[in-house]
Amino acid sequence: MLKIEAIFRPERVGAVTDSLLAAGVTGFHYQNVT
Repeated sequence: MLKIEAIFRPERVGAVTDSLLAAGVTGFHYQNVT
């Protein structure tokens, strides 16, 4: 199991999600922190 933590802008969520799926990552969640 590999843990990845990242901080990115809210407008990049779609691109990050697409990249994770393309890399074969099937289980992940993200949270909006203000």
